[in-house]
Amino acid sequence: MLSGGNRATAERIGRGTLRKMRQNLGWAVGCNVLALPIAAGLFSTWG
Repeated sequence: MLSGGNRATAERIGRGTLRKMRQNLGWAVGCNVLALPIAAGLFSTWG
């Protein structure tokens, strides 16, 4: 079991980790939204 100070530290680290995971997921979705149509050739018909 964790004592008071250690528990607070563990919770802070855990929240920071979850926040970073959400940020990474957001960036990955954004990059895929932009890159997948390019890879599929959808923009090649405009040129």
